Amino acid sequence: MSAEKDYPRDEEYYLTNVVLLVEGYLFSVPRYYFANKSEVFSDMFSLPPQQDTKLEGSCDASPLHLEGVSRIDFKGFLRALYPMQHIQGNPVLSKKEWVSALKLGSMWGFRDVRQLAIRVIEKADGFNAIDRVLLGKEFKVYRWLYSGYNDLATRAESISAADVGLLGLEKALQMFQLREEVVRKRAYREYELRDTRTKVEILQCANDALKEELEEVKAAEAAFDALPSVYNWADA
Repeated sequence: MSAEKDYPRDEEYYLTNVVLLVEGYLFSVPRYYFANKSEVFSDMFSLPPQQDTKLEGSCDASPLHLEGVSRIDFKGFLRALYPMQHIQGNPVLSKKEWVSALKLGSMWGFRDVRQLAIRVIEKADGFNAIDRVLLGKEFKVYRWLYSGYNDLATRAESISAADVGLLGLEKALQMFQLREEVVRKRAYREYELRDTRTKVEILQCANDALKEELEEVKAAEAAFDALPSVYNWADA
């Protein structure tokens, strides 16, 4: 019986998988992007295994447990990272799945997934000012947060009870104050300066708390944009 040959592994196209445990379900996916394009996972993989135990993520019997992550969110993220249902164009995901991809892409530092999710979500039907404020603040997307505040402050209709329920009382009160300041500045411009332009820069009307929030989101977004790309050609 001949001995098994020890073939060399190609340094570029011999891909190994990592086994992940999410809400009691096993996932086996290519390790490369997780290990090389996310500092979070890179740090996880660099930890030495405990004595007399298999390396976490190396097999079904020893998966890497992702605590605090829902299976639904993880599948949305994987469908964006490893699309299987399209040949060209964006992966076919629901809006909820794209939000999941944005959530985990942001949490784990996958820049490409995050940026793709942002582009797709903002083109979705029904992506309104409240959505932009809530998602922009949570996931650090400055243009969503700014445009959401701008629309809420300048639109004809007032802040509704439904808006208050979504925004929360504190944020809704900030919007009421912002709307009042926009109206005041418009009136001053029209009657004192005889300036008929109705557009008012909301940063001139925002209180310190809103300005600070917007600046924090802008800084956090810049940090995300500085992360490495999953695909090398994206940085070219």
